[in-house]
Amino acid sequence: MTKLILLAIAILLFMRDKPGCDEHRTQQQARNAEVVVLAEVIKVKRTPGFWSGQLTAMQKVDYKVIKILKGNLNACDIEVGHYVVHNSRTADSEQPRLSSKLFRKGQRLVLFLDHDSEKHYVVLDENCGAMLADVETVKLVQRMISSK
Repeated sequence: MTKLILLAIAILLFMRDKPGCDEHRTQQQARNAEVVVLAEVIKVKRTPGFWSGQLTAMQKVDYKVIKILKGNLNACDIEVGHYVVHNSRTADSEQPRLSSKLFRKGQRLVLFLDHDSEKHYVVLDENCGAMLADVETVKLVQRMISSK
């Protein structure tokens, strides 16, 4: 019986999904972000060709800012760095690059941004730093920001 339970636990751990972007995690993102925007993908730039690990792998994306939800921006178009982390929600499942399902021209995303050491915009989190901008998500984020 003990072996069966251990086997079941091992299978669950092996098959577990990527971290979820639930309401609590989204609220943390909204609170910690310097800037939160609703933006449309203009161009996905060159892949780094490797996963983040000992070195940081980052892929840049150009966006048209549709709406500023938090913070200040002095530009309508911004370049944002996204960490390319194996098995993250924003990465391709097989190749070291961003997911082409999520990052494609015309796709609208909610971005939770900060600046890196060189003052470039980067997403805060490789799993939930860029979320599809469906109506419910945008309303949820706006509500979280306004209730601070």
